[in-house]
Amino acid sequence: MDQLFLPSRIRQELSAHALQVLPAEAVGFLAGKDRKVELVIPLANIASAGAFLADPFSQYLAEREIESRGLQVLGIYHSHPGGCTCLSKQDIEFGKAWSCAHLVLSIDPSVGHIQELQAYNIIRGEAHDVELSLCD
Repeated sequence: MDQLFLPSRIRQELSAHALQVLPAEAVGFLAGKDRKVELVIPLANIASAGAFLADPFSQYLAEREIESRGLQVLGIYHSHPGGCTCLSKQDIEFGKAWSCAHLVLSIDPSVGHIQELQAYNIIRGEAHDVELSLCD
């Protein structure tokens, strides 16, 4: 996937989720059709601070919901509170198992919204930029 369409409503949901779980990292699925995100499904993060690991049961339920709606997983997102949108080695290792976009949200609690948003494809262990087309 070289491009992902992200409506403003979806960006607002991502921002709200990332702020809600501070200081932890937010993690979740982005689902939709034809490269356009229609649904955000936040997942429980069971990792310690500075990392993310989706709760397996919440991930299972989310995947069932996505399938029942006739959608597909277009992306997996996570936040970097107070950090950049670059991928860590762990992010890349995790991303190799998923053939979808990987979005990283840089969020600063004092600002109260996403500062930066970047998407990547992980191909053979390397991160490649995905164009985010912001739409309504």
